[in-house]
Parts: sequence; C-alpha cells; structure tokens
Amino acid sequence: MALLSQLNDGILTIRSVGDQAMDEGLRQMQDAIDLARGHLEASGDRAHLFIDLRESEENKNATDLRHVAGFLAGHLDVLSGRIAVIADRGLRFGLARMFAVYGENVGLTTMVFTVGGEARKWLHGGGAAIATAEA
Repeated sequence: MALLSQLNDGILTIRSVGDQAMDEGLRQMQDAIDLARGHLEASGDRAHLFIDLRESEENKNATDLRHVAGFLAGHLDVLSGRIAVIADRGLRFGLARMFAVYGENVGLTTMVFTVGGEARKWLHGGGAAIATAEA
C-alpha cells in the first residue's frame, strides 16, 4: 500500500500501511528523507526518525532489513541516526528488533516500542535507552 510520511517538531514520521514492494518502499522512504532535507536546510538540525508499523503488513527478510538499514545510514547527513520504531507485539516487533541490530552495525541507534508516546519521548532524549517496550 504505502509509506505515509510527515515531519513535525524535528521528527520525521513514516507510517507503513499494508505492504509494498521493496523498490517502491525505498522510493517512498526517499521522498520522506527529502522532507527531512528541507527541515535541515531550514533549521540546521537533522531529523530523528519515527517508524510506525502498527498498520503494516510487511514481512521483510533479513536481507531486506539490512538493505533498509544501509539505505537509511546513507542519509546520516540529513537524519540524526536516532530511530524509534513502534510496533504491536508479534512478527513486526521481532522484525523491528532485528532491524535495530543491523542498524547498529551501520551507525544507527534504534529502539523498538509498543507505545508511541514513549517512543517520541526517547527520540527527544528522555526515557530509558534500554527499555525497548512497555507491556
């Protein structure tokens, strides 16, 4: 379906709805990163990334997750490298945790949450960096 993006308060939000092919997803991520580039030019600040998987039907494999991590790491001139992912417990939560490991290898700091408010608090520098989810 789509990756929907918006930028507010220095946070680039990408909401995954349904599923999309890898090449289309990367194209839509690039469009989102272009929003962050505009933010950088206007404010001088790189954007944090908030990925919302609660409406996602994605089931990417390890190779895809590594590729996405590398793609995002290639944009650290625009992105802060701080990524919060929100997902319901289950498959996508596990995939997000796997993505976090791959991202760490390429300079991304990713935390996975089940509560959006906690994710946003962490992105702004608050919250426990080791807590990956709330029950």
